[in-house]
Amino acid sequence: MKLEKLKGNSRQWTIKGVVVLFSYETPIAFQKGNNVYRLAAFYGPTTAKHYNAWMLGRFPSKLNVLNDKEFNNQLEKAL
Repeated sequence: MKLEKLKGNSRQWTIKGVVVLFSYETPIAFQKGNNVYRLAAFYGPTTAKHYNAWMLGRFPSKLNVLNDKEFNNQLEKAL
């Protein structure tokens, strides 16, 4: 398990091979294997910047854009 401070108020938490991106205290995206899952709606420009910076250099085979409920369900399954 590893928690890394990224730029500004973003953090990346790695556990069991799953990488979770947090903006402030909210998980907004995660990567499991070659798939990335992210929330469909961001709530501000700073959160969008955190996500865009995190995605640099990531080339997922599939990008899954999910609503809040679907995102939380998939994250729970992944962990």
